Amino acid sequence: RNATLDNIADHAWFRMEGANNNILIEGDDNGTTDTNDIDTGADWASGTYVTLKIDMSDLSAVKYFIDGQQVTTTINVGGMDSAALLQPFIEIQKDAGTVEHSIDIDWIDVRWDRGTN
Repeated sequence: RNATLDNIADHAWFRMEGANNNILIEGDDNGTTDTNDIDTGADWASGTYVTLKIDMSDLSAVKYFIDGQQVTTTINVGGMDSAALLQPFIEIQKDAGTVEHSIDIDWIDVRWDRGTN
């Protein structure tokens, strides 16, 4: 685990933070391309479920979806090494405030192409 999420070398994820409840997207490929905090234009609301999807079938244009609608920005992680090991995770980080955050997860589905690549 890395307490400084932006230091994780290889990743593609959604990030939700800030007073505006922004849903952000990010992707890094081992220092080649580092894309942080792209606002999707969508916001999360307490007590409302959202469906989030990341399509990494083309590493040069990773697609992000919120409730079935594709986010207008794609992220290039084409420099990701074929030996890079990615793992799905959900994390809540506590800021300096006194609020205790929580998250309800209804369903997780992870699929990958086990081709010869």
